[in-house]
Amino acid sequence: MPVFSRKTVIVDLGSSRTALGVFRRAHDRLRLENFAMEIFPGQSGGEAEWLEQTRAALARLRNRTGIGGPVVLVLPPHLTLTKLIKTPRVEPAKREQILRFEAEQSIPYAPTEVVWGTVVAAGHEHELEMLLAAAKLEAIVALCAAVRTAGFAPQLILPSSLATLAAFRLAHTAPVEPTLVLNLGSRSTTLLQVTAQRFAVRSLALGTRNIVWKTAEQQDPVALEVIATRLAQEITRSVLHFRRQGSLENPVRVCLAGGGARLSGMGEALAAKLKIPVDYLDLSGRIEIGRGLAGNDAAGHALTLADLAGAAATQLLPRQTVLNLLPPSLRQQANRRRHHQRGCGLGATRGLSPSCG
Repeated sequence: MPVFSRKTVIVDLGSSRTALGVFRRAHDRLRLENFAMEIFPGQSGGEAEWLEQTRAALARLRNRTGIGGPVVLVLPPHLTLTKLIKTPRVEPAKREQILRFEAEQSIPYAPTEVVWGTVVAAGHEHELEMLLAAAKLEAIVALCAAVRTAGFAPQLILPSSLATLAAFRLAHTAPVEPTLVLNLGSRSTTLLQVTAQRFAVRSLALGTRNIVWKTAEQQDPVALEVIATRLAQEITRSVLHFRRQGSLENPVRVCLAGGGARLSGMGEALAAKLKIPVDYLDLSGRIEIGRGLAGNDAAGHALTLADLAGAAATQLLPRQTVLNLLPPSLRQQANRRRHHQRGCGLGATRGLSPSCG
């Protein structure tokens, strides 16, 4: 009989939907005890409309599930800037100075206008490759206010790329061959290249919401072909960039996740264009669906669950890569509430979050 850990509540903030999952850990697996999703009534336009749709979706989730309080938020790619930077292996204080300088050069906003953090993406003998993630402070403060209004208390804000990374590592506990993970959203796509010891990330302003449906059941194959072609072009460009910047090996396969992965023919179209196998992120062996979800469609949303499960893994399983984009003032409040729990990336100061990978 497995002994279940404390629960963690994850909210995945998508561009066209908001999903909530309640997880516990049972040994080296996750148990999903509650799941609910709210689909936006229409495609959001600007950021103000997206924020209002998200706030309304959160309120409905709170009313449907009765769940509130502390929550981990998964931040969508369209609100997150990521960049790979390099730093020599030096003492922590010196490295922080270097990272601050690099962040100021890489982020197109004043330092007071953003919240940011870094994690180790790869380690070499004389240098480290660091993933820098940043978000506009104004947008994050407004988001946190909307989340609190709906009855939740943000404890940690995790970039979706790190949630996708954790989901992939959850599904593949043993070292794997170089793989390209595509998390296909309606508004953007996260492109994540993973090897046994390192990773690289790029976000594409290219999603699947422009797929035109002939009928309610039949999608337009021409629109699918156009998007698959653009994705293949961006993948080729990104892989070349990763190889030049970080000496990453070419991927030998592609792994799809996200709502766009459910589109009929997407995997086959990409495989034909990239000339490498394309499969799907399979978490079925690593997530137990709770009995209380018997009538729930959680299993049917397996590909959409990737970031929910990945974010839960960063909180419940050891040796995960995580940083926190919660603003410093709110982070201090969250730290006081969670000081007795295992923290990974919550205790960082002055805008820097340590890696726990």
